[in-house]
Amino acid sequence: MGRGEKTTKSYLLSLIAGILIVCNSTLLGAAAMWFPGVIPILPGSTGNDTTFLFRLAAIGLLCGILVILGAVLLHNKPSKRKTWGD
Repeated sequence: MGRGEKTTKSYLLSLIAGILIVCNSTLLGAAAMWFPGVIPILPGSTGNDTTFLFRLAAIGLLCGILVILGAVLLHNKPSKRKTWGD
């Protein structure tokens, strides 16, 4: 298995992970907005306060975007693969 093949596998795995993180965060935000009664009361929150869930969705979106950015940089500049997380 050569370096190019390893970088390609790392790129695809990172890209898929980033897409799944973004999708999960988007669904969490949508569920908090449209179905607040379905989401159970979280420990530490008052009633069905969805502010905490919106914050989690925002953090998830940020992390997902960073993972996708790392995957794209890994694909575009494989010589810096240690920097991008391979």
